[in-house]
Amino acid sequence: MKKDLLVTLADGNYVEQAKQLFSSVYWNAGWPGDYMLLAYDVPEKELQWFRDKGILVRECEPILEESETSIGHAPLTTLSKFYLFTSEFKKWKNVVFLDGDIVVRGSLESLTSVTGFAAVRILNMLRTLLKGQFQDRNRSNKHLFKELENKCD
Repeated sequence: MKKDLLVTLADGNYVEQAKQLFSSVYWNAGWPGDYMLLAYDVPEKELQWFRDKGILVRECEPILEESETSIGHAPLTTLSKFYLFTSEFKKWKNVVFLDGDIVVRGSLESLTSVTGFAAVRILNMLRTLLKGQFQDRNRSNKHLFKELENKCD
């Protein structure tokens, strides 16, 4: 096991994008650490490609029930990002999460020198924090957010 981990998330609809991301990280960034796919509802035959390339696969169980999907704009797949905060990820000194819809064109080495929890700022300040990505503007599902806070540290 290496000290750094690069992670992306995909469901069955975004397997090709995850492949493209890992390929660009390998060829364009020369990432020396481990690679991991957080896989939500991806068929086993699709996961084999990642395993054959030495990419770790973490199959994600739903954090909420299908009937509880009306939490603003966040689909159940997106909630799988919370797995990053489980003890499993403490094996690595640095964990870098990248959305699967990007192409990496250069080194990511500087990201491994960041200490603590950090994220790239985006225009919508509400979404800068991970919690903001799940913000329910109508507050109609306040009980679901409370349940998530109780389940995830």
